[in-house]
Amino acid sequence: VLDEIDKDLSRQFPHHELFVQDQGHGQQALRRLLQAYSGCHPEVGYCQAMAPLAGALLLHMPELDAFYTMVSLFDTYMRDYFRPGLEAVQVDGQILYGLLKRMYPDVYRHLVKYKVEPLHFMVDWFMCLYVRGTCPGQRCLECSVKIIFRVAIALLNGILGSSQQRRHLKSFEDTLDCFRNLPALGDWKLQPAARPRSPTRTVG
Repeated sequence: VLDEIDKDLSRQFPHHELFVQDQGHGQQALRRLLQAYSGCHPEVGYCQAMAPLAGALLLHMPELDAFYTMVSLFDTYMRDYFRPGLEAVQVDGQILYGLLKRMYPDVYRHLVKYKVEPLHFMVDWFMCLYVRGTCPGQRCLECSVKIIFRVAIALLNGILGSSQQRRHLKSFEDTLDCFRNLPALGDWKLQPAARPRSPTRTVG
């Protein structure tokens, strides 16, 4: 576990001043945070998706506060996300696609046509609470599971909602590249996502 954590340290916010220095203060704090959590939760251990979230917390609060916030966040909402097999993520992916099929069928059909599965993007979006991208990850950290679904639906509709947008994404690779290279937040022109009924499964 410790070797896996060390491999991931330099990948988290590498251009931010807190983490830019190899083995610097920020990376050391991140190592301590991840080691402490995995040591206290041996049944869960360490998962790569934990590191971006831990790093994001360190950007906004002192190390001790970040640890207790991470414990509360993971244990209350996300523990099942980090279990082997990612079964909880797959379940929530099915819920997400079910909502899309009902609310934005053209978006759903595009994803199915090019065989884009939920797991292809939900690790960054759901497991990392959008902190890896240009979305308001800080706000997602403050909100409920419902918001995580609403953000995903708004993003997918923003990317694939118009026929003109879909015509430019003619393959699995094109679509996934678009998900991985989201525009800067200020460039989004999104319509607010419709409010679906609450997902029948919540994380935790």
